[in-house]
Amino acid sequence: MSSIINNYAFAWYESLSSKNADDVYAQCDVVVDFFSSQSLLSNIISDLFVPNKKKLDMVKTVVEKLKVDRSFYTMFDFLLKHKRCSYWAEVVNGFKSLYMKLRKIGRLEIVSCIEMDSNVANRIKDRVMNRFGMTDVIVVHKIDKAIIGGFVLIFNDIMVIDYSIIGKLKRMSRLI
Repeated sequence: MSSIINNYAFAWYESLSSKNADDVYAQCDVVVDFFSSQSLLSNIISDLFVPNKKKLDMVKTVVEKLKVDRSFYTMFDFLLKHKRCSYWAEVVNGFKSLYMKLRKIGRLEIVSCIEMDSNVANRIKDRVMNRFGMTDVIVVHKIDKAIIGGFVLIFNDIMVIDYSIIGKLKRMSRLI
């Protein structure tokens, strides 16, 4: 993420109370998903020939329709005034990443070939929280029949721990 995006995300985070930051974080996906599903709206926002007032009115309408925190509108207005509205989605995602980092919230993706028992998933979550000093870990479970058995853990989109059968077979084939 570029330093400009980081700076805007940090300024936004700093402008909010702790409670508001929690609300904005919880609403980030809703806003990003809505804007990415509305290509016409995204094109209008990026269009240099569309008056800023019209862009601002459209974003205000969306914020009201989605019933999200008004700071989304305020941040868009700020970006618009600085001719940076094309950074809108990146700043929202940057806010979310910054929030998770500052609040020590991790993201754990568990990939298995069948639905994982919630007790097992919670034990894995607790171990990851303790190992990496997280206050919370968001667990996302995905099913991939190709791994045959076992599971793969992907922590914060970086660290991969492969306990799958297909992973073991691949490691064994490299040794042969």
